[in-house]
Amino acid sequence: MGENSKFRQLSFFLPSGISEETAAFYLDLFEDIAHSVFLHDVGGRQRIEMLFYGGTPPETAEILKRLHNCGLTQMREADFTVEDVPDKNWLVHVYDELPPFQIGRFFIYGHHYTGEIPRGCFPVQIHAAEAFGSGEHETTQGCLLAMQDMAEKERGIARILDMGCGSGVLALAAACLWPEAQITATDIDPAAVAAVENHAAINGFQYRISCGAGDGYRAPEAQKNAPYDLVLANLLSGLLIDMAPQLADALKPEGYAVLAGLLQRQKDTVLAVHEKHGLTLHTAYESGGWAILILKKDA
Repeated sequence: MGENSKFRQLSFFLPSGISEETAAFYLDLFEDIAHSVFLHDVGGRQRIEMLFYGGTPPETAEILKRLHNCGLTQMREADFTVEDVPDKNWLVHVYDELPPFQIGRFFIYGHHYTGEIPRGCFPVQIHAAEAFGSGEHETTQGCLLAMQDMAEKERGIARILDMGCGSGVLALAAACLWPEAQITATDIDPAAVAAVENHAAINGFQYRISCGAGDGYRAPEAQKNAPYDLVLANLLSGLLIDMAPQLADALKPEGYAVLAGLLQRQKDTVLAVHEKHGLTLHTAYESGGWAILILKKDA
């Protein structure tokens, strides 16, 4: 792997004629082996991209086998492209030209923006060239709206965890919505944690948002500040399922969790697993084919 790369990307086009809705089915094939899986429409053709953190991707033969087992027998290893993803591409990718945008009461903008902040909004500044995740994705926007609705009814939220925080947009939003709460933000990527620390400082939340790198709920910072009144987890469905027991342990009785990163068709599966660990559905939202779930832990 390249000297300045933490990720490798394996990508390929699905056969012509496969719709975006159908293509979304194939994402599930690889959630157990890839750090992240993305689907892009490129000129009407569906392209799948898989990111692998800290190592080489699995043998292409395994990926090909899974595709063949699902009927895509025309796929060949020659259809795959494997390449390093330099840190500068991963971290700077979405920020230099980040346009300001509003979602609910939140106004999110880059450090280069010099225009006016709309009245009545929570301003959230994201520094260019920091970690991945500006808040533009539908899952993040759905989380922001769900949190906004929740804050109108649940004012007694004192401890919040942003699990897999990325750039920390959800942690920053939580600090706006619950001004007395202490927020913990963790991520497996130390660069993301550094970005959240910077974002907390430039938004004036450096004394209310504590950050730490680590593996899921085993991250020292996450364990130190548990249990939580609210956990925010915008992850892939496979990770949400795998981490359900740890989420339940991290929540206080009658605590809440906002889950995102799952497609509508994955909602029932994700919910069933969490119900086995004492979490029941409180509210469900839909955003562009993605599901956002607010769960509540039993007393």
